[in-house]
Amino acid sequence: MLDSEVGLAIDTSVGSLIDELTAGQPSLDEVLNRVVDYAVRLLDRVEGASITIFGEDMKPFTMVASDDWVHAVDRVQYSTQQGPCIEVAATSAPTSGSADLAVSDHWPVFGPRAAQLGVGAILAAGLSAHPDPAKADSPPGALNLYSRESFAFEARDRDQAVLIAAIAGMAVRLTQARITAERLREALSSRDVIGQAKGILMERHGLTEERAFAMLRSTSNQLNVKLRVVAAGLASAQEHSAAVLDR
Repeated sequence: MLDSEVGLAIDTSVGSLIDELTAGQPSLDEVLNRVVDYAVRLLDRVEGASITIFGEDMKPFTMVASDDWVHAVDRVQYSTQQGPCIEVAATSAPTSGSADLAVSDHWPVFGPRAAQLGVGAILAAGLSAHPDPAKADSPPGALNLYSRESFAFEARDRDQAVLIAAIAGMAVRLTQARITAERLREALSSRDVIGQAKGILMERHGLTEERAFAMLRSTSNQLNVKLRVVAAGLASAQEHSAAVLDR
């Protein structure tokens, strides 16, 4: 296939991927699984792909992977603290990789072990957003691409990997925004129901607002139930009583 035809196919498929990721409200796992699937299907000689995320204390883990053997190679990166996803996170470089793991001395421990698992070439491209909104400024992770062939990746493949990783980052940011909005709605809803419960106690027992809140908090602690749940239960009971009286 000519380079122009490959480019057109990539552009068309990437457009379809963006449409899929922005339609509805897929979970983050669904989004990243689609990204990995697209990477394997779109990029020549990519036989496996995964997405590494860095969690607490920068500890990496594989969030999604195309195959079990990809998980195994990822684990070697993590256990040796060597490999392209580790390097991308440490240096903030857009990509990192090796054309021939069997002979490269760039990663003296990871390279030979990955080659023993059948990996010839590897390429990682950094994501641009962390899936946890609380860690938005942290190094998020990387898209890992594996081939059993040596010298499998060309400059064009690096460019395409960066593009797909950017799409993954965009999907993560969309998920971040949705999570933030949901948390805000939940917080506002909790505030409303707690305010309603305080009002019920103030009217029923002649309490101040502070005393009513202290009563709710005490009940929450005694029952080991969230304050919002206690407040919602009281408000629901009040509504039920009012409905019975209206009959």
